[in-house]
Amino acid sequence: MTEVLLAALPIIIIVSVLFVYFQRQFKRLQQQQKDQQEPVIKMVTDWNQQTFSQLTQLRQEMQNRLDQSAKALNEQTGVINQQMLVSNKTISERLDKASEVIGGVQKHLGQLSEVSGYIKDLHDTLQAPKLRGNIGEQILTDLIKQHIPQEKFILQHSFKDGLTVDAAIQTAEGIIPVDSKFPMEAFRRYQQSQNEQDRLAAGKEFANAVRKHIRDITGKYIKPDEGTVDFAVMYIPSEPIAYEILVNFPELVEYAQESRITITSPNQFNAFLRVVLIGMEKQQVGQQIKVVLQTLKTIQQEAGKFEETLLLTNKHLTNAKRSSDDALTGFTRLRGKIDNYQVEQPKQATLLD
Repeated sequence: MTEVLLAALPIIIIVSVLFVYFQRQFKRLQQQQKDQQEPVIKMVTDWNQQTFSQLTQLRQEMQNRLDQSAKALNEQTGVINQQMLVSNKTISERLDKASEVIGGVQKHLGQLSEVSGYIKDLHDTLQAPKLRGNIGEQILTDLIKQHIPQEKFILQHSFKDGLTVDAAIQTAEGIIPVDSKFPMEAFRRYQQSQNEQDRLAAGKEFANAVRKHIRDITGKYIKPDEGTVDFAVMYIPSEPIAYEILVNFPELVEYAQESRITITSPNQFNAFLRVVLIGMEKQQVGQQIKVVLQTLKTIQQEAGKFEETLLLTNKHLTNAKRSSDDALTGFTRLRGKIDNYQVEQPKQATLLD
């Protein structure tokens, strides 16, 4: 037994030594492995911490941006809502106004329909030549009343032979006869001609009607022996008719000038009345100037008389002053003599004497 133990002892010792050696090597390896793992673990830990910090910061930034975006979105939504409210209000107001306008248009359309009916009735009424003449005279009367002072014109002025002109305007040069003529029927046939032949015939008829009116006015109303001027005015109360005569019938204009007749439309007659009014105003100013000059002449005469009176008064005052100066001089001399003349009084005797 002992021998066995002794024989096994070296083995045991070797095994023990090997065990201790390997144990130390193992611990050394563990320590080396631990030393090698610590930097890695630290690096991993640092990386984890850095990553976590960055993620936290990134999450905070994203949260801030989300908050800002949400705030901006809310503000923008509020602005949009406000704009939509204003737009809705504006649209509602415009729709209301549009409804009012449409209602007004419908109302005016109804009125236009009524006016169209009135115009048709007026057109039918104007077919009567006498009524057309009355309307022309009324328009003529209104124009004259708008421009000429009431005391400067006479409506339906009658001459000695019993003929009556529509209006007579009184000027410094004489009375201007004005008569209204309305060759409507001949003009309508001229305008409604369908072909050139009919138009020529209707134009000739229209020209003859105008010539007749011109002759009538010349023969009836130009009467210098009764205070009229040497011309008269033919008033045509229709711009189209007057325009047609003045533009397309120059021979009628020439005939009127030879007959001492001035053809006027409503617009031209309006301008004519303004010229007449200016002449009246100039005449009135001239009369006023004459009155002023006469007054100045009277004042000048009175001023001359007053000057003579002043000169005479000044002469009297000069003479009075000279007399006063002479009297003052004499008085001064007399006073000097009195002052220089001294009466010596006797001395009184005393008891001692």
